[in-house]
Amino acid sequence: MTQVTSPFERQMALFATLRANVPGPRARHDYPGVTSYYDLTYAEVPGFRPLALDLHTPDTGGPFPVLLWVHGGAWSGGTRAMGQAIKLVPRGFALAAAQYRLSGEAKYPAQVHDLKGALRWLRANAATYGLDAQHVAGWGASAGALLVNLLALTAARADLEGDVGGNLDQPSTLQAVVDYFGPSDFFAGGNPERPGNNPVTSLLGYPIQDRPDAARQAMPLTHVRADAPPFLIVHGDADPLVSHGQSELLHQALTQVGARSTLVTLPNALHEDPEFWSDQTLARVAAFLEDTFR
Repeated sequence: MTQVTSPFERQMALFATLRANVPGPRARHDYPGVTSYYDLTYAEVPGFRPLALDLHTPDTGGPFPVLLWVHGGAWSGGTRAMGQAIKLVPRGFALAAAQYRLSGEAKYPAQVHDLKGALRWLRANAATYGLDAQHVAGWGASAGALLVNLLALTAARADLEGDVGGNLDQPSTLQAVVDYFGPSDFFAGGNPERPGNNPVTSLLGYPIQDRPDAARQAMPLTHVRADAPPFLIVHGDADPLVSHGQSELLHQALTQVGARSTLVTLPNALHEDPEFWSDQTLARVAAFLEDTFR
């Protein structure tokens, strides 16, 4: 007997066929010794553009420990191509540069949900791309560092896990953190007033003075715990946008509870200073990651 299907069922079958026929990711070799896959969709959130990441791996060997790179931009701008974290790929690391919803698109904690979805996707697809799912570090700059710190410190928080991208059988934990000049306390002073909209207000959707208890839940300092993964915090002492004191607060809070934290101060370095990508600084980052993963 011939099975009769409705026009809607046939339409859904057609959509499934069209999706199945989309070509898979094509490897490129834009950097010596590096294989790159661009625009890998890790999640589709209804009402938003697909969330994607770029994945760069060494050409040979594997599986490779993974660095999840999270860009800055005051949570309202920036792209995953910012920064020079790709310089560590030839040292034997895979780099996943992930985008997330910006504050003009969605309010906190959407950004944390997105990045935890990216972590779960990386682990679910580790075998396909030669990744070591047991050794994943988060590396963020400025606003991205705050998000990475929250990923690391809220691993047990069900309300901050979300279901973006699925793969809920996979953990969204981090085994190490590299924090480049990230804020840690919205209520601490030390920075001049910025022109334009307040980026924290835009991220949260309200001024912190209106809902201080809720705002503190979006601060890394609130979630510091003894069993946090090791932190490497790097900050310039001439930063006019996020004061060096922000990193001092986080470092002190981590060490006081017994977590492992190293604070590196770059003399005279500004926000996003080229010194963060110097051979000397990157060697310290690589040494920290290699020691931690061992």
